[in-house]
Amino acid sequence: KDSSPSDIDYGLPSSYYVFVVGHCEEWPEGREEQGDIGLYNEFLASGVPQNQTMLVRDQACTQANCERQLLNLLQHTRRGTTLVFSYGGHGKAAGFKTIQETWRFRSVVEMIDVHFAGERVLFLVDCCASGNLATWLAPPHVRQKKYACLTTSLQYMATSDVGEEWVTNLATIKSLQCGGGRVPLSTLIEYIADRTVIAMQDQYTAYVSEGVDCDACDWLPRRQEQQRVDTTTPTLVLPKLELDIPRRARVSSQITVGDYVFYKHPGGCVEWVGSNNNRYMTPGWYFASIEVDRDELVDLKVQCTFDFRLHWMVEGVPRKQLINMFYLDQTWMMPRKFARTQVSLAKQFKYLDYSLAANTTLQAVDADGQTRQALVVDWRDFHWLECIHNLESEDVGAHVPIRWAHNQALELLATRKIRRPIVASEPFPQFNSIDNRNERAKWTRTVMLRSFNSSGKILCNAQSVLNTDDLRAFWPDEGRWYRASPLNPDTISPEILATHSQFRPEGGMYCPVLYEDGEEALVPLVYIRKRNAEDSQGSTTRSNRAQSILSYFLQTR
Repeated sequence: KDSSPSDIDYGLPSSYYVFVVGHCEEWPEGREEQGDIGLYNEFLASGVPQNQTMLVRDQACTQANCERQLLNLLQHTRRGTTLVFSYGGHGKAAGFKTIQETWRFRSVVEMIDVHFAGERVLFLVDCCASGNLATWLAPPHVRQKKYACLTTSLQYMATSDVGEEWVTNLATIKSLQCGGGRVPLSTLIEYIADRTVIAMQDQYTAYVSEGVDCDACDWLPRRQEQQRVDTTTPTLVLPKLELDIPRRARVSSQITVGDYVFYKHPGGCVEWVGSNNNRYMTPGWYFASIEVDRDELVDLKVQCTFDFRLHWMVEGVPRKQLINMFYLDQTWMMPRKFARTQVSLAKQFKYLDYSLAANTTLQAVDADGQTRQALVVDWRDFHWLECIHNLESEDVGAHVPIRWAHNQALELLATRKIRRPIVASEPFPQFNSIDNRNERAKWTRTVMLRSFNSSGKILCNAQSVLNTDDLRAFWPDEGRWYRASPLNPDTISPEILATHSQFRPEGGMYCPVLYEDGEEALVPLVYIRKRNAEDSQGSTTRSNRAQSILSYFLQTR
């Protein structure tokens, strides 16, 4: 007779299956103590049977071999068990970067969801864009298992190349050594989130399925010698980073409404803005904007990590418990082909419309004239070069990347073909109807600006806003401020206009600048400061900054 879920002791080492992939040849230091090998050995030391484990490493990390080995392990699983899936190495927006190929997140999740006989899956993922894995676990996808997904980076973001390379593995190893089954899942998540900030200056993120009890102490196995409750067993000590934030990470006393920060959520249910729905969000540091300034306290709008459209409000947060945006901020992993294809589209008087959010359901007309259902695809997941060559020449104006429901085909669809929801469209001339070179260049710039504005951004002149040409500008890839000069927004090239999507702040004022090394860039206004009025974060005073922005809008009305 099979046990019911309520009868199962998930803390038993014999109830665990462990699959570890270590594509980590270029990080040899510490692998056996705190890397993929150390993690694998610690699960064995905790009593997980060796025939329920698999370590795939180095030159064995081809997509085909990883799939074969995972499927073989899954086919020998049984009910009442937990699968731990660990990956360390390189990642891309679409999946794990195995030898010569990408092992897609979607196929990994679907293989596990179909073939794993147990009920629970713990992902421990250390690679760039690892947060994208969670998008295949979250709605609208329907999954049979309960998932906890712990990842070292946010969706579409790279992990830092400095600091400790093995933060997730080391924290898990310490948890196993502290008793494993005595460490709540929420404690493990919070510990890794704080250690990631301290050691890597990265934003850690975690996703758990609905119904997962993060206070449960059975998401890691109890060591064999600790099967009985032992009150002397050490526990995982949290660093409580929000109470001792490093000096460089602290927020300025001058931040105010509209500025961005990182907020430490303690874990718990939140209610989405504009909805009565609520959901448990795991402990960790979240990107937020200041909505109300009360001197020492601020009210925040906090961004969900697995669906950027969702936010929740938090009131009365002490400034001293926040981290400044420049300490953790990074750029999106914008596909190299993306900017080039945006310029190519604009030269045909076509552009990407950002206003329709990813995962929006549409009713649209396909190439056969049939009205069918489709889903909006995130522009960062779209196969740009493969799709733009099939566009019809008469389809000028706004386009949106979609996936048809009936055949799963990707297409860059003209918004004029969308029947529901109603999407406003503006008239554009046909590309072939204009022969004048200057007129074509004018329309190319016009459609690029339409695309830019559809993302909720406003093109501004930094000199006009800040009343000086003596500027400093932040570059998130290096986490440093550089001298910069303002550029005239009316003269920047379409190629520069196309780069706005790489930066994290969605919406707001963007200004073109020339960095001291000669590189031009279109960056958020929050990345630009006066050089002669700066604090530890390079910030202007709040009164001067607000007055400068107000003056700019009054002058340009």
